[in-house]
Amino acid sequence: MAKINRRTALLTLGGGSALVLGAGGLWAATRNPAKALEPWRAAQSGDWPDHRLRVFAHAILAPSPMNMQPWRIRLVGDDAASLFCDPKSLLPASDPFDRQTTIGFGAFIEIARIAAAEQGLNLDVSAFPEGPALPNLDQRPVAHIKFTTAASVKKDKLYPAIKERSTNRANYDTDAQLTSTDLDALRAQAVPGTEIDATASRDRVSLLRTICIDALVAEAATDAIWDQQISHTRIGRKEIEAQPDGIDIAGPGPELFQSLGLLNRQMLKKRTSAAARSAINAGAEAAATAMAFAWVVTPSNSRDDQLAAGAAFVRLHLEAAARRIALHPISAPLQEIPQLASSRSAVNDAIRRSEDRKIQMFVRLGKSAEAPHSPRWPLESRLVNA
Repeated sequence: MAKINRRTALLTLGGGSALVLGAGGLWAATRNPAKALEPWRAAQSGDWPDHRLRVFAHAILAPSPMNMQPWRIRLVGDDAASLFCDPKSLLPASDPFDRQTTIGFGAFIEIARIAAAEQGLNLDVSAFPEGPALPNLDQRPVAHIKFTTAASVKKDKLYPAIKERSTNRANYDTDAQLTSTDLDALRAQAVPGTEIDATASRDRVSLLRTICIDALVAEAATDAIWDQQISHTRIGRKEIEAQPDGIDIAGPGPELFQSLGLLNRQMLKKRTSAAARSAINAGAEAAATAMAFAWVVTPSNSRDDQLAAGAAFVRLHLEAAARRIALHPISAPLQEIPQLASSRSAVNDAIRRSEDRKIQMFVRLGKSAEAPHSPRWPLESRLVNA
């Protein structure tokens, strides 16, 4: 679910950016895509007419590949819902078998489960009730969810972290170490059918940094992936609020560059441009500041395995948020395309996993200033009629 850190890169393009960022706090505030961030507040408001909507208002805050938010929700009767994938949200260049998208659905369901428990509700989930969609997701439901009440429902300690979780693509503090207690707490978030492991060993981290950088460079050199990323880039508040998914480039710096004709999608598409080079370099520089890595492994690569991996991953991310640990998923070394085959082999060798066990998620960890939330479509836009 990684994306090259264009936001950080473009905020530092050219000597004029420091002037822009230091000028006029009021103008800078107006560049904030507040409308696209409203779902983060709305989830906590409790102002929903249906208990299912209160749950799903939290679930839509789940991470998804390239922030495409693929979920579509159909309410069924008074106590159930069916979950579908929007085919327009798929990413065929970087996720040709929809593995990463399915992991995103696993994260959605797990956050729904946590939010439901807060209301004293259980979720009974039937995954792929009409059969697993292979080789790609289709119009069949990803899951059918039934809500039940039970006096014995135990609230999840990770619930408060839902509103705190964000993906942090910035450079991390290379003087700040993660403790063994931190890593053990992250490992403990594995769910049945998954394993989470992590390392802060200097030698292993150094090796994994190199693998990440090589994979990110190879990913950026792959035309189909680069074109896909650029087509899903939203520049400035107006674009982000009109389409709050994909890769967002927000803030006064990018908007000024855009208004001056120094930043646009065509410039980013040309990889030899200053904007594109800065973006690629920023991704590599950020990877080089990882202070630890963690990964989620499943016994195989079935759709059920992928959903379980999503649940484990989002619990890992919530635990990290609760501990003020910065986390950034890096998908490039795991992508199932020929151009990344050597990276897949390298990361398997580095964490000593054979090919018969699937590494589903791979993340860098560290300490950094708090990252902003990603934009979200409002819940009502994710609901579909029967």
